[in-house]
Amino acid sequence: MTQSLRVHRNINSVDDSITIQHHHRDICDPAILRENSWEELAPGELNLDLLTENRIVGHSRGSEALHFDVLRSRTLGEMRKQNWRKLAIVSPTSRCGKTNVALNLAMSFSKQLDNRTILLDFNFRAPAISKLLGISNGPALSSCIQAQEEFATIGKRFGSSLAVAGDDHPVDMKSNILCRKDISRALTAIDHRYQPKLMLFDTPPMLQFHDIADISPHIDCVLLVIDAQTTTAREVELCERDLARQTNVLGIILNKCHESVCEYKKYPRYLR
Repeated sequence: MTQSLRVHRNINSVDDSITIQHHHRDICDPAILRENSWEELAPGELNLDLLTENRIVGHSRGSEALHFDVLRSRTLGEMRKQNWRKLAIVSPTSRCGKTNVALNLAMSFSKQLDNRTILLDFNFRAPAISKLLGISNGPALSSCIQAQEEFATIGKRFGSSLAVAGDDHPVDMKSNILCRKDISRALTAIDHRYQPKLMLFDTPPMLQFHDIADISPHIDCVLLVIDAQTTTAREVELCERDLARQTNVLGIILNKCHESVCEYKKYPRYLR
């Protein structure tokens, strides 16, 4: 909300005038407004035992997070080069580890305090991020998309550089939750108020549902997560071709890979 500034004092000198002008500029400074908006989000607390159980290690500064830190650096470097800010994590089918990658990558991003990141669970058919983090019993992201709730009431802030929002339970897709107009309005409002450096989206499996077609107009690029043990070369080809028609394919992540048994030659492009 824009507020007017009224100064109840006399300006007796040029110095007084400069002081007042600077004070007014500080109040209207976008960085200060952004900070105040970020602080209005309810703080969340990381349950370290739950994170370990769910193989979420991106918050760690130890060797266990190395792969995700490398992925973060490569991803961030390319996104900055292209001036991209909105990244979706996609997979051909379920159980490829897409949500795990999305959470770990978001937490790795957040370790760089100047990379304020918002992670949104757009897999409304089977939301998992709230469960993995132990977030529950509150308004949901789907309500924000449908203009029933403000992001300030649903977003959870973890530390000074990560905010997360999702749903506790599957959403009835008959409600047309992925209406492009509603998504655009909601994301524009979030972007304007909180001004994150990055926005990450967890999405439904693209060979099982068509939701990525509704989401792709609102993102800049995607990372495709594949299961090294079960994803076929044909599935990768189908996803790459479909994604290339809709958005920018940043890379492929070969997940659940044991180097002794993975056939890397089947997947020539990947981030690891």
